[in-house]
Amino acid sequence: MTCWVPSLSGVGKSKRRAIFSRILLASMSSPNAYPFPVDPGPVRHAVTRRIWGRRDTVLLIFAGAAAEFALNRAVDWLFVTGALPRDPIGRMFHTVSYAQGIAFADATAARESLARIRAAHAHVEGARGDTIPMWAHRAVLSMLIHYSERAATLLEGPLTAVEREELYADFRRIGEGSRD
Repeated sequence: MTCWVPSLSGVGKSKRRAIFSRILLASMSSPNAYPFPVDPGPVRHAVTRRIWGRRDTVLLIFAGAAAEFALNRAVDWLFVTGALPRDPIGRMFHTVSYAQGIAFADATAARESLARIRAAHAHVEGARGDTIPMWAHRAVLSMLIHYSERAATLLEGPLTAVEREELYADFRRIGEGSRD
């Protein structure tokens, strides 16, 4: 199991090993088990954590989503602050760290990440002088679901019907949390 979780970078090596061991043991004993005795936040299924825990899968997700998003009618809001054209690779890794921070966080940390995302969107809306349309938010979630499934299928094989439902359920909770 390859995990790329920037939020654990400040955690000591032995504690990181213990955390990953618990995740690995739980995923081997039950594919949908969550190894921590807390509310797991919006991402509650092993399939989503498995997909978002692999670097190569995440890079495929963002490559596909970025190419498709360039065709989106609301793409202008990505360029309001100038951060994307100044450092597209840095923005991608920043966005990936938010996504993984949600995927691998407990409920409190996930809510904090979602609040930071909402605040960033509010800043962009203020600079833009208009709100980001809800259909644009839904389009982004749809792309992330679609490319998560396609990247996983390409690298690991097709998802089962149950795994597709779980992936959708997790992203639905993320979408609901991003609107609070």
